[in-house]
Amino acid sequence: MSKEFFIDKKLKRILLFLMFTFLYFSSIANSYVQYYPVLLFFAIVLGFYTHKHYIVNSKVYIMLIATIILYTIGIKFVFNSYPEIRFTIRYSSYFLIGTYFSIIFYGKFFKLFERCMITLSLISLAFFILQSIQYQWLFDFMNFFSDHLGIKNPSYIGRESNYVNAIIYTINNSRFDEQFRNCGFAFEPGYFAILVALALYSNLIINDFKINFKALIFIITLITTFSTIGMIALLLILIHYGLSKKGKAIIIIFPAIVTIAITIFNSPLVSEKTIRLWEARNIDYKKIAMENKEKTISLGRFAGIFYHYNEVYTRSPILGFFGVKDSEKISNLTSANGIGYLMYYFGFLGLILYVIGLYITTKRLIKIEQDRPFHIILFIILLLSLFAFPMINSVLFWFIGTYGVVNINKKNQKFIRY
Repeated sequence: MSKEFFIDKKLKRILLFLMFTFLYFSSIANSYVQYYPVLLFFAIVLGFYTHKHYIVNSKVYIMLIATIILYTIGIKFVFNSYPEIRFTIRYSSYFLIGTYFSIIFYGKFFKLFERCMITLSLISLAFFILQSIQYQWLFDFMNFFSDHLGIKNPSYIGRESNYVNAIIYTINNSRFDEQFRNCGFAFEPGYFAILVALALYSNLIINDFKINFKALIFIITLITTFSTIGMIALLLILIHYGLSKKGKAIIIIFPAIVTIAITIFNSPLVSEKTIRLWEARNIDYKKIAMENKEKTISLGRFAGIFYHYNEVYTRSPILGFFGVKDSEKISNLTSANGIGYLMYYFGFLGLILYVIGLYITTKRLIKIEQDRPFHIILFIILLLSLFAFPMINSVLFWFIGTYGVVNINKKNQKFIRY
């Protein structure tokens, strides 16, 4: 991998700062990273920076405007109503932020991502140990910090006694089994596990799949999340690791992978939780939500995708709801399934286009960083992440959806304007 972009120390500091910012806006951890005026402001500032130092194709804006017009006309035809302006601003900002980061990080994403994530992983391990020893003291301290900065997560309003975020670390005890799980800087341990798994993947690609100290730190961090989806991602990375080896090494590695797979899927953490989530799809969540209007009822991953599929399929299958005020929507019913939200907001058309963009992104990322055709592993990890978490409100979601399709000028790799 080329290291040319790290020769300039000033540029290195700027890129690392931008990657930390990218990760912060991908955390879904507090109101600042989801509030649409903040997103709009950040999109404008990042846009000025990108236009000053890089070459941005005008087709990006033409595509955004054309999409807004197409969906607005379609939604007006289906519902006789227009999308809410804050919805349009929020997701237009997300799209632009993701696109600008796609241009800035082109050809160097893995190295920047890995460098920032190793720092955040070490911080999370320190806080996780403290959390395990002095839970209440740490929670109160972080809560004091959070209150003074006004950083709350809108999804956990009313559950402040169980959730607190202090930018670099989160305690999410919204379910009793999460008291001693590592959330890192993200909103919950499973989502943090995905970020760590991607960092591990980046590290192994950078180091030609040779185990190193940073990789071990990522693996330890991943284990402390006790995440089902994180363990599955780790297994997929191990498969890639096995495929990257040749000769006798494969004979040793693959039996180990099979053993780890059996252990993971037979563990209560994975098997019981998966069965519980699958069976939850038959629960009448609408009825429960209507009977408990003062509470927020969260759908599981399987129930979430079935619920949104039925809503979209029966009412607006092609374009979804695209921010229109839905009189039939139950306000206290939420979902953990990102694919479900993607269908609900943008319909099956948006889902198909996004999956295509995601596939192209993984193919381009692997092609740039490593000459091996293993992009399908990364594609599956990211698709599972989208299934498991509401990533639509994450800059990471929009980055991986736009990176492969944005028309990036190769001159950007030379940073000719610095």
